[in-house]
Amino acid sequence: MRSQADVILIGGRTYSSEPYRGISQPLLVASRTLSQHEPGVEFHNCSPVDLVAIAKNRYHSILIEGGINFLNSLIPAKVIDEVFLTRVSIDGDGYIFDEGDLRQNYLLRSEEILEDLSFERWDINPQR
Repeated sequence: MRSQADVILIGGRTYSSEPYRGISQPLLVASRTLSQHEPGVEFHNCSPVDLVAIAKNRYHSILIEGGINFLNSLIPAKVIDEVFLTRVSIDGDGYIFDEGDLRQNYLLRSEEILEDLSFERWDINPQR
């Protein structure tokens, strides 16, 4: 998926905890606290919804790799065309994903279960 994207969007917490150095696509980060200067990385003091709007004005294919907090504002705003969700059986960081918003605004198109992992594809529900 990364190789097909023109840009990758993430939040500040994901940027701080994941190894995003050395990717070939531009990286846009929504963060109210981070403002580092690194080649290929843009920090924006804005919401995830606003970051998507910025990216849509400049890029065609956008990949969002944000965590739960990042997605919790994007799902009800319906600014994502497809959601690829991975579910794991281990406890996370305590942040809760509002699945009600996902089910209300998106349709489950496919699901694949491998051992303790579930890979789901959700498409935007055009009737909502």
